[in-house]
Amino acid sequence: MSFLTPFLLAGAAAFLIPLLIHLLNRRKEQLVRWGPMHLLHEVIRQKKRRFRIEQWLLLLLRVALPIILALCLARPVMTALKNLPGLNKTSLVVLLDDSFSMRAPGEDGTAQKQAQLSLERISQDLPRGSDVQVIAAGGAPRRVQDSSTMLDLLPKTLSAVPSLAGPVQPNEALQSAVAAASKAPSGMREVLVVSDFQKSDWQAFVDGAALPALDALAKQDPKPVVTFYRVASDLGENLAVASFELSAHLAAEGQLIGAKVRIKNHGKRLQQDVPVHLEADGARIRTTRVTVPAEGEATLTLTHSFDKAGDHALAVRIEGDTLTEDNAATAIVQVRTQVRVMLLTEDERSADLEGALDFVELALMPNDAVEEKTLKDLIQTQRVDFRRLRREDLKGVEVVIAADIDRPERLRQLEEYVEQGGGLILFPGPRSQMDGWQRDYAKSKLLPAQVKGLQSASGTPARLVAQRFTHPALSYFSDGRAGRLSDAEIQTWWTLEPRDDEAKVILTLDRGSPMLVERSYGQGRVIMAASTASPDW
Repeated sequence: MSFLTPFLLAGAAAFLIPLLIHLLNRRKEQLVRWGPMHLLHEVIRQKKRRFRIEQWLLLLLRVALPIILALCLARPVMTALKNLPGLNKTSLVVLLDDSFSMRAPGEDGTAQKQAQLSLERISQDLPRGSDVQVIAAGGAPRRVQDSSTMLDLLPKTLSAVPSLAGPVQPNEALQSAVAAASKAPSGMREVLVVSDFQKSDWQAFVDGAALPALDALAKQDPKPVVTFYRVASDLGENLAVASFELSAHLAAEGQLIGAKVRIKNHGKRLQQDVPVHLEADGARIRTTRVTVPAEGEATLTLTHSFDKAGDHALAVRIEGDTLTEDNAATAIVQVRTQVRVMLLTEDERSADLEGALDFVELALMPNDAVEEKTLKDLIQTQRVDFRRLRREDLKGVEVVIAADIDRPERLRQLEEYVEQGGGLILFPGPRSQMDGWQRDYAKSKLLPAQVKGLQSASGTPARLVAQRFTHPALSYFSDGRAGRLSDAEIQTWWTLEPRDDEAKVILTLDRGSPMLVERSYGQGRVIMAASTASPDW
């Protein structure tokens, strides 16, 4: 047994107070003889024995009370019980920071190594039969192992955790802990956050920002014990590439690619003339110098083009500190000679920008509409009448965009194409017979959504919900300079309902109805829109 506050055991000495009072109050008997006393001898003898027993019991209670109170205040812990298998076992969820800062060198080794040693010591104090789940908390949180690990396997589990992730996102990391703790096998649950707690990651929450995931942990039953464990880090001055964003990950030969670089200074000292190197396929292309203010950041834009088709690596690298792991960022660019896209529709083109896919074609091939063609379009479109589509027409086509198709049986020709890895985008229009679509595709999963009816705006048109887009098909519009999708006015739309859990809504109308629904089909992918690609609706 051990005590959490052993100094309070001194209070047990208070038992001497009632003992002293008892001893001081003992009175000497004085014998007084009188005539009828002999008649009461037997009664007095019996009463005296019972009175003595009551006095001893009362003294015992008075002495025990301060001793018991002192023991309770000292908070005893039955440490011997943890050695009994299956008794008082614990489910431990470890949020282990594996960001770049954990690799910073120090006198006692890296913070990552110190964290692993500390976790091994902590695991030795857990009751036998306990289990542990390790979640790497740097960047996007991820579980290190598929299931709970027994304590004797913890060192091997920790050795498999790399330290190559981005900054810690506290709320997302704690959300992972919420999910892990809710599935823990033991009734006693603990969440241990192990980090060097870099100011750039945690300062907002120290200043009072909301941390909803922590509230979610507090609402679990039983409530887990949450502990924040800080490992020492000697990381002081540090420069890092905070983000590296490309204007396009797919480009044509000779097309300029913009790279937006954000450099963060985590130190308290101004960093002047920091060399920033742009590298392509491992070779240094050019060097630019920037100045980064203390605890601030600097942003610059670099450009480059590739002359040969294929996958190329574009990287940015900075110099200026000893922690080199966060000084570089790399992205892969697919350089293509051409991307073939097929436009399928049944409308007859009567005038420019009146067909079901005229605006789509203009968006995909903007340079083709210019009289003096100085730039080459990466995407090459091909218009085909859906009624005359042949299987051989789909050879070499990477994406098919179909709009305003009337009869659903025509889509059967595309099922095999998508299943083998093709991409399909559907824009049902005024001529689309959706009852037939639903009937013919009741069992097929080619369509990612079911159609529940046609809706029209009465008065105020519907608009797309403005948000920070993360889906690759929409991320372009997260930059306000690319235009705002929320400016579009939708007058008529189909009410879509995702077919199953695999179907994802990637764009929504402000009426709560999905605008774009995506789903995988075989090796390909289908995106279904709720409205037209033309101004009709």
